[in-house]
This record gives sequence, structure tokens and C-alpha cells, in this order.
Amino acid sequence: MMERDERGKIRKVISEREVRLPIALIIGEEITRELAERVAESVPKPERLVTRTLDRKGFEITSMTELIYSNRPGRLREFSMVSNTDRFTVVMMVDGARRIDRRFSELVEMSEFMETIDAYNADGKYVFRVSDVKWTREFSLIIIPERVTVKVENALAFWDEAV
Repeated sequence: MMERDERGKIRKVISEREVRLPIALIIGEEITRELAERVAESVPKPERLVTRTLDRKGFEITSMTELIYSNRPGRLREFSMVSNTDRFTVVMMVDGARRIDRRFSELVEMSEFMETIDAYNADGKYVFRVSDVKWTREFSLIIIPERVTVKVENALAFWDEAV
């Protein structure tokens, strides 16, 4: 609101509402800052990631074998295995839940429709590949032979886990 002073000059008269608004903004900023600090303290700090590898050649699997195990948050970038037979089951546990529990022959059928799983026969060699699997607590990849010896030509994996 505007009014004239005793000399006739126009001046702005500040209302009580106009005084309260800047103070409310300052108080709001202080509350926001305090809440942001509390939230920042409660969010877990990012952990450093370390790349782990599995690189095994020319070995046999005669019983249930855990090839990868992690009890830290992480991500499987890729696992691949080349063997002499298709008579095995792949079990993948993610955070305590069974995400894959399939025979190789079932994985062949599924892999046609999936980007992250491949299973195929290449000139008498059986190739299984899985990629891009994330977990928050625990991960395990297990191979179970079906009453045969699985001769693994090559097993290769790369995964990142928090340390």
C-alpha cells in the first residue's frame, strides 16, 4: 500500500502481512536445511565396488557345486560356462530366493525369449550364459549334474560387489 508522507512524497507502507512473509520464508529455509541434514545422515553411505572374477578351465563337476557366492551387495555382469554335456541343472539364488532352477534343456527353450540368459549347443559343446543380475544381500550360482560328470571346458564370470 502507498501513502504520502508529511512532505508529500509517496512512500510504501509495509503491512504486517508483508513483514511476516519474509520471516516465514527464512524459517521455512531453516526447517528445510535441518530436514535435509537429517535425511543425509540416515542414508547409507555408498560402498566401494570391487570387481571379482571366476576363471576356471578344464575341471569336472560330479556333485552339486557352487561356482559363485557373494554375501555382499552386488551385480553379476556376466557368467558363462562351456561343458561337454547338457545334463545339468542351474540354480541361481538371489537374496534368498530361487530365481533360476532349470535344467539346461529348459534354459535352451527360455533363452530364445530372454536377453540376459543364453543356453545353446555349439558343435557338441554346451554353452550357458547369464548376465546383469543384481542383489542386495546374497548371491549364489550352483551347477548340479544329472548323474553324470560334467566336464567344464571353461567357466568365466565377472561381478561387482560392495566392500
